[in-house]
Amino acid sequence: MKFTDRGIQSLKATGKRYEKSETNGHGLRIRVGRTGTRTFVYVYRRHGKLHRLTIGEYPGTTLEMAHKLHSAARCAVRDGLDPKDLLPHYSNRTGVDGHTVAELADEWLDRYVRDHRKNWIEVERVLGKDVLPPWGDRKAATISRREVVELLDGIVDRGAPIQANRTYQMVQQMFEFGVRRAILETSPCVALDKPGGREPSRDRTLTDDEVKTFWAMLDQCVMTAALRTALRLLLVTAQRRGELANARWDAIDLDAKTWHIPAEDAKNGRAHTVPLSDLAISLLKELDSLVTAKAQNKDKEKSEFILPSPTVKGFPIRAEAITRALTRNRPKFKISSFGVHDLRRTAASHMTALGVPRLHVAKVLNHAESGVTAIYDRHDYAQEKREALQLWADHLQAIVQGRRKKVTPIRAAG
Repeated sequence: MKFTDRGIQSLKATGKRYEKSETNGHGLRIRVGRTGTRTFVYVYRRHGKLHRLTIGEYPGTTLEMAHKLHSAARCAVRDGLDPKDLLPHYSNRTGVDGHTVAELADEWLDRYVRDHRKNWIEVERVLGKDVLPPWGDRKAATISRREVVELLDGIVDRGAPIQANRTYQMVQQMFEFGVRRAILETSPCVALDKPGGREPSRDRTLTDDEVKTFWAMLDQCVMTAALRTALRLLLVTAQRRGELANARWDAIDLDAKTWHIPAEDAKNGRAHTVPLSDLAISLLKELDSLVTAKAQNKDKEKSEFILPSPTVKGFPIRAEAITRALTRNRPKFKISSFGVHDLRRTAASHMTALGVPRLHVAKVLNHAESGVTAIYDRHDYAQEKREALQLWADHLQAIVQGRRKKVTPIRAAG
């Protein structure tokens, strides 16, 4: 829409936050809050990442003023500068109690989460689902400790105690960020307990029979063929779901039989090369055929991601999609409850049982080490990882095919 005072005043509250972009406005938007508050926002790209700058709330910030501030902010971006750093009156500071929760969330996401959290998309999702709908238009300084408790209790009461704990951690970190940034004097999360209680440590591993059932019953599950293959790959490679979800074809070398996980995709921030077993190679070729066929059917170029998003062009699937696919189909397996991460634990446990030294398993898992030895040991363990993963793949195939083939433990093989 073309922004005019009449047009802005006609924007109505719908019970949900929404935004309107100005025609040819070069990123100028107006955000309409849940209760009808109207705020000018500038959305811009810097260093390849999208950022949001709250310009001011209408009508305190007039349309004319918003245009002037937006123009100045655009100039700063074109000069390679960040308007939030150089122009203090753009940085949402309208007094200690001036920020709304939505503005605090935007600043936390822009200045910390997207650069430091691998799961920043999940953080945005949780805030958008449970935190911003009831609080987004509220001044952050007015949120009380009791309101935090009631919000989290509501999540527990809908049967999601673990999610309540995760939401509490995010809300706590967001408000603490507000205190460190001099947006708030205190956090409403001080001295609160985890709403979902203590979480038991996970130690679930699948037995040989359960592995065979899992592998066979995947074909009966209601999910895409790509997700079936992805779940099998997680068991075969012993890697994390997020690393697989973000994997690109240019990181896969089928000739060298390697998969390179860059530091930005690894949970611990350490680049990692995964040797690919013959079974892993065959599964990746299946994925390649699926992705290529889908692109050809839609007359499009093949995605750069091995698991492309079905809804957002140019993006991978979300890691949570893999978990949801397994969770929705869990009753079909008719075995004791297990999760995606348990596949990784299962692979590691079986490798150890096959005689693979724990150090080599740790290298396969890309676990960070500490101590003087770790500092001086610069061996890449590529061959040891390859032997371990191929041994596990051979054993896994024997389980799946019901052959109970005797696999020579890795110690005896040397």
